[in-house]
Amino acid sequence: MEQSNSNQAVSPNVVGSPSQPARASTGKRVRGWVRELLAIAIWFYAVVKVWVFDFDILLVKRMAPSLMWVIEYKFFVAVGVTATALLIARNVTAVGWVAYILFYPFVVCGKVVYIIFKQRSWLLGLACVNVAVSFFRSFKNNFLLGAGFALCWVVALVAHNRPVLLASVFALLLLLAVTYARAFFMVFRPSNIFRLYQKVTKKIPGFVTKTLSDKAADAGVSVPLMTTQQLQSYRNSLQTMVIWNRSLLLLSTKLEKYLKSGFNTVAYVLSVLFLTTLCLVSFAAMSYAVFKAEPGAFLVTGQPSFFLFLYHSVRTFVFGSVPEITAAASISRVLVMSELGFAVITLTLLVTLLFSVKKEKYNHELTETIQDLKAAGKDVEGLIVKQYRMTTDEAIREIEKMTNNAMNIIMWLTQNMH
Repeated sequence: MEQSNSNQAVSPNVVGSPSQPARASTGKRVRGWVRELLAIAIWFYAVVKVWVFDFDILLVKRMAPSLMWVIEYKFFVAVGVTATALLIARNVTAVGWVAYILFYPFVVCGKVVYIIFKQRSWLLGLACVNVAVSFFRSFKNNFLLGAGFALCWVVALVAHNRPVLLASVFALLLLLAVTYARAFFMVFRPSNIFRLYQKVTKKIPGFVTKTLSDKAADAGVSVPLMTTQQLQSYRNSLQTMVIWNRSLLLLSTKLEKYLKSGFNTVAYVLSVLFLTTLCLVSFAAMSYAVFKAEPGAFLVTGQPSFFLFLYHSVRTFVFGSVPEITAAASISRVLVMSELGFAVITLTLLVTLLFSVKKEKYNHELTETIQDLKAAGKDVEGLIVKQYRMTTDEAIREIEKMTNNAMNIIMWLTQNMH
């Protein structure tokens, strides 16, 4: 009897042990991290293998030459590993992991969008939209320049042929000059994002008039006398016009706050950092290529490496020097003087232009965009008055009386306007 009582006393503690959910939660987090790291590793391998060079062959040859068969038959090895994982894991888990890894780039984009929405920050959202639109509007040029830099860097690091190395040095200098010239002219050109905003904004009133024209309302037919089809058209057109009006005014309000926040200054800082990094890496690659093509061009103490030349590039950019590396030939001295010139351009001319001329121009263009959005919102409101003979507030009260209305959307837009 006492033994059964003791079992009854112990069993609730065993069943309700808090360590079991904790262990399950920890295991789930560990599996999530493993899946994430595996997806990153596979996509990194694929991108580098396809677009850069066969680094897997290089690593195996240097670290484990006896495993070259794994590289030669990597397809069959990958199929075997995948089959083993599918055999061990449950069907749902295995399919989920495979889908997650295959569509990982889209998963990352979705996570970024989720994080932005989770912050509930219009300023952050607008900043991300502006960056994305600007990037894709110049995608062709950005891609070509990026591909050119990447190709020249790889050639400078892995090539040993003298003409090829010198050609990569010349190409990198040319690409840097083009990039800096493009950055200079972009200061004075209208921003891509605002040109797009202006094009879209100017077309909205005409689009609304063309697509949402309600013949029954234009003819002055009263609501009680409308047919079912006319009433449905009346309801849809009125609600859509009000939503357009609220959306345009909401966007103009948020852009006003964005203008006052100075968020665009972050973009200027990132632009300068990007150009600086591009310059440092490029001159390090050029110096390293020149050293391999002409070993006497630089006097190097210690073991020469790309990292040492990168350190030399950083020190040169800030008007310093490195005792381990000394320019000893005309070509190496020209590189040092060229980097000093790019440093002066970056730290004085471009910084001054970005934080004065570009900022003022950006604020002016953003102000014009805000005014255009408000004007478009007023134009849509005028269409409501003309077609339905009521103000926007009266239209909202009219929509409240309708069944299956869009009041939740309209009220959310209206509340966020303030």
